Amino acid sequence: MQIILDTESTGKLWYKDKLLLVGVLILDTGEIKQYWHDSPNIGDLRTMLLAPGSEIICHNVKYDILVLRRNGFSVNNSFLGWCTLVLSSLLDNRGSHALKDLALSLKLEDKVTTLKELIGSGKNKLDIDKIDRKKLEEYNAQDLILTGKLFNYLLQQPAWETIKKRWLKIEEPFLKNLIEIEWKGILIDNSVKEELKKKFLEEQEKNRVILKEQLGEININSPKQLVAYFFKNREAIRRTEKGNISINEEVLKDLSKEDSAAARIIELRKAHKIVKTYIGNIDAYLDCDRIHPNFIQHSDISEGAGTGRISCSRPNTENIPEHSQAREIRRIFTARPGNVFLAGDYSQIELRFLAHFSKDPALLDAFKRDKDLHELTAIDLFESEHPNDLERFVGKTFNFAVGFGAGVDTILSALKKNLSSEDFAKFSYERIRELISRYWKTYRRLREWTFEIRSLLKAKGYVETICGRRRYIDDIDSGWAWRAAVDTIPQGSAADLLKLATTKVLDNPEIQGRNLVHDSLVVEIPENRVGDLGFFVKKTMMGAMKLDVPIRVKVKYGKTFMDV
Repeated sequence: MQIILDTESTGKLWYKDKLLLVGVLILDTGEIKQYWHDSPNIGDLRTMLLAPGSEIICHNVKYDILVLRRNGFSVNNSFLGWCTLVLSSLLDNRGSHALKDLALSLKLEDKVTTLKELIGSGKNKLDIDKIDRKKLEEYNAQDLILTGKLFNYLLQQPAWETIKKRWLKIEEPFLKNLIEIEWKGILIDNSVKEELKKKFLEEQEKNRVILKEQLGEININSPKQLVAYFFKNREAIRRTEKGNISINEEVLKDLSKEDSAAARIIELRKAHKIVKTYIGNIDAYLDCDRIHPNFIQHSDISEGAGTGRISCSRPNTENIPEHSQAREIRRIFTARPGNVFLAGDYSQIELRFLAHFSKDPALLDAFKRDKDLHELTAIDLFESEHPNDLERFVGKTFNFAVGFGAGVDTILSALKKNLSSEDFAKFSYERIRELISRYWKTYRRLREWTFEIRSLLKAKGYVETICGRRRYIDDIDSGWAWRAAVDTIPQGSAADLLKLATTKVLDNPEIQGRNLVHDSLVVEIPENRVGDLGFFVKKTMMGAMKLDVPIRVKVKYGKTFMDV
């Protein structure tokens, strides 16, 4: 039996918000049944959800199942069902995939009632649990009907069989694991969190006191006042598009070499960001002693990655810095007693996919012989048998930028961000152009492949990953579109690989998923099983897909995210 299901709750956080209403639409009969959280017949819903052979169709099945589970409902888990949010983004990744937006853009309905229209805005905005029950029932019924129309629309598309095959093979099994990862969450060490908060707040205050002595009553958050102070007797280092003197972070870094006040402003802002952005986000989404990051599987104009890579929000556990003083934040995320984290990280996987797709002889040879690709690139760029650290770094930058379609400006920007002023001064615009020319002489077949992808994009309007996920790209004659197409194929294929590997790894009942970060899977395992399970994870991730080059995985263990 196929049933459309939609929940109404007081917010987007399933672990904090109150479940109000559950609506179901029986697809065969068109009958709508609605159950309030305090309905005497709520047991009927439990029976329906656990019925053998029941298939749930939701527009955001992950959220609906999590909020139901939080409120004591179980779902028949042999087959998760269908998520029209993910399915619609597989059909066409462009635009908004919010249910009401799709209903209008696909002409499933001429008019819909939005949440804003239901609860109002500004001073007249009401909490959804204060809305008249009859109105909320009508709103819920509309969502059920729209989800049914959207699912029927998807069934009628020529690409449906392809989308269905991908859903059953990759996306649905992976979504089951995402639900479990989010449900169990990541344990937070509140004592470490408070210790770090105290440390960085004290650091902020110390820098404020010293800056007050140095700058007097100058407001360090006022660009105008900072420009007046630092450039009273100095020439402008950089100007804005409007011609005003710039005082951005890069300018402050230049000034810090000769003025300690600029250095302190940078340190103050770093400490402020750590407290507000990183620790503040953990506090905002804390559920007692853990967080439940929201992993985004679909592509959307407002969230999700166009390439198909998994992204994260509420809070974002992908963007915690690996370097600098903010790295300490990683100590907050801890394994349960008796367990450790294990991180499996695909090594240079997007470059390996570039080699696989382009068949470039130099790339294939480097990976097959397990050579240092960045060093080999540096040897060719700088015509040096033994490249130094700077030259190898430039080689690495070129591999991850030029190989994916980036030009001179992008390279210069990346080098400026990561090199000292002295080292950056060695690379002029013309020098980078010359090095790009040398790069393409080494990787000729890769360059040819990028032009083939441009032609493919022009002919079809989309590109595909190794497992057939399409990304439609607009403005196909623009440089951005070309770079997006070239970037999507290896990055989206790496996402396909990680999804398949995650499903296979988490089939092992001793292993619990905790986090996904770009090309890495973080799991939690018993400490006394590190050897066997570490070998299993590495072997499983490496064997999840067969390429023309070896797949390599680096494995790390530790009690906190900082260790892995």
